Amino acid sequence: MTSRVPFSDRAKLESAFSKRESVWHELPSFNAILKPVWQGIVSMLAPLDEPRIRHMDGIDGNPYYLTYDPVTGMKHRFDSEESLRIWLEQRYRE
Repeated sequence: MTSRVPFSDRAKLESAFSKRESVWHELPSFNAILKPVWQGIVSMLAPLDEPRIRHMDGIDGNPYYLTYDPVTGMKHRFDSEESLRIWLEQRYRE
């Protein structure tokens, strides 16, 4: 059986097939696509002047809280929920 593909094109196809080059490495990762979309949704739904609070666990296993106050642009770290609550109360009294 003879091939109907011209020799030069056939050689290129066989070469490309033998290399098995993946086109997937050229596509952006799923995380790179989803992260900006998710951040946009969160920023639209979250009030702009509300503080943002993240609960974290330290290397030693002790919890702490990271906060960002968009009004002042300040970041804070609190080692207890009580100190975080005191900061929040003082912030809203002003």
